[in-house]
Amino acid sequence: MARAARITGTLMIVVGLCSVAWVVLVWQWQDPFTAVYTKYQQHKLASSFAHEFANYRPPVAAPGTGRHRLALRRA
Repeated sequence: MARAARITGTLMIVVGLCSVAWVVLVWQWQDPFTAVYTKYQQHKLASSFAHEFANYRPPVAAPGTGRHRLALRRA
């Protein structure tokens, strides 16, 4: 009986210390799982934007339209 109480008490202490460590971690650095997921999503978004930016071609105005004449005047 005393052995079971000692094991249970030790287990409760370990769980309590782990809980306090988790609370401090979340308090100081926010939720680490959300931070990792957010970093991953931001990386995907930045990569997608870089790809879109590299492949962007501005639309060409048809000759004879007002926009085409403006573009020729500026050049």
